[in-house]
Amino acid sequence: MIAATIGVEETRNRLLRRMDWRFFLPGFRPRRAVAFAAGALADATAIVCEDVLMPAAGDGCDLATMEAPSPESLRAAAASLRPGGICYIEWRAAPRRPIGVLRRRCAAAGLELVHCVAPWPHPARALPTLWGPLTAGGALRHFILSGSHPRSRAERYRGIVRRALWSARGRLGLTAPAALIARRREPLADGTRTAGDPAEFVGMRWERWGLGRRPASLSSLLLTGGRRSSNKVVALVFAGRSAAPRVALKLARSRESAPAVETEGEVLREIARRYGSLPGVPRCLAVENTGDGAVLAETALIGTPLPTQLGPESYRTLALRGTLWLAALAERDRGTVESPARIVEPVRRAFEGAYAGIADPSVLAACAARLGTLGPLPVVLEQRDFSPWNLLVGPDGSLQVLDWESAEPRGLPALDLIYFLAYLTFYVERARTPDQYRRSYRMLLDPTSARGAVFHECLELYAARAGTPAPDIPTLRLLCWMLHSRSELRREEEDAGGAPSGETLREGLFLSLWEEEMHREPAGDLAAPRRA
Repeated sequence: MIAATIGVEETRNRLLRRMDWRFFLPGFRPRRAVAFAAGALADATAIVCEDVLMPAAGDGCDLATMEAPSPESLRAAAASLRPGGICYIEWRAAPRRPIGVLRRRCAAAGLELVHCVAPWPHPARALPTLWGPLTAGGALRHFILSGSHPRSRAERYRGIVRRALWSARGRLGLTAPAALIARRREPLADGTRTAGDPAEFVGMRWERWGLGRRPASLSSLLLTGGRRSSNKVVALVFAGRSAAPRVALKLARSRESAPAVETEGEVLREIARRYGSLPGVPRCLAVENTGDGAVLAETALIGTPLPTQLGPESYRTLALRGTLWLAALAERDRGTVESPARIVEPVRRAFEGAYAGIADPSVLAACAARLGTLGPLPVVLEQRDFSPWNLLVGPDGSLQVLDWESAEPRGLPALDLIYFLAYLTFYVERARTPDQYRRSYRMLLDPTSARGAVFHECLELYAARAGTPAPDIPTLRLLCWMLHSRSELRREEEDAGGAPSGETLREGLFLSLWEEEMHREPAGDLAAPRRA
């Protein structure tokens, strides 16, 4: 877990992401480090270690970090480490020596090579979103294919050639890594090693988790996307040469993200108890504590990111696909209804408390009155982050739904659908600024527009399938943005290091969508004309 170093969120996120390679070593928790490189890598070392020393003072360290080392500095780094300590080596440009030569140099310095990795993009240039291996296996194949969704035959053939070249260079040991992870060779006093790797972690539990007979070989890579330091790291584990992952390990990058890892495990176990196996939902294999916070193991979902398939022509198809998935989920609880006050009242109070000095008091009062009109509603499993970036389209066209840590097992209907359709529209309309978001959503509320017709078609379809009273849909739209404003407020507090300014609050996306709903007459909302 990181040291309690708090700074500006953007800086903290950038530095933490520079050190995401450490998640190749489950349970690795460095406390004492020596930085042989100055600048950003040294700053990143400091944010994950409690005590960072200068090279001349380093001795008995858990971690040494360095850039493009000479044989002499590599030996000095090895000497600074305790038995089993880790050395992380980075190059800004690909080193001239292939892996075989670098392995021999590490051995001469008293280090054994643990991982050869390729961060993409390179951490010296941008925030890496993926750390891939440079050894053969399914992880390498997946790394090569990641982000590649060919739209033409020429692109597909170029991809085949690229994969063939990478595979050949890897087998010959000619590929030059961007980074190496090495370990001081001497064993610890009790004969154990400091850390394994995600593939080894999963392999030791493979049969116990009911995954069948353990494969002859396993490999792994890291997904390190997200815009904040509190985002989780995901390690995908592959069997043999298959590029389709079998297991996903979710790990906390920071103390703030640790509760979300445990919560997702609890949610997935509750889903399994309540529904059994749900199509498009991962199965929780285990939640274990490695000494560095919880690790959630779940079955990996396979597919291509929904945004890569989204365009003006596919907009309605994907909107309906998401609608039908959510409606089928809601139908599993059809007949179970309860008062929405359990969810509505805390959301209303939190919203009024956050925006009391921003929103017109009369509008807040009118909002409370509208929320009070909601009668008993169906109980549904609410995912609460059902958005394009969390959806994959499987090989058979089915939806696969990622990230369940925000889910409410006994939630309210239509909220996930409203959130999904709004963001689907923002994506296809390329909305980027507050004004663009607001204009796009205003168009979405207009049933005579092309997007608005699809929006209302999907809401009517869902209401009929889920048993949700159609007159309640406009009020549920209002509630949706009030509920999601809580997460936006938390992000603004992190960025500000405390209470955000009134100006920041006024520019919030969800407040602006709430205002659009409050300025709209809800009567007859779903009975408006449809497109032919």
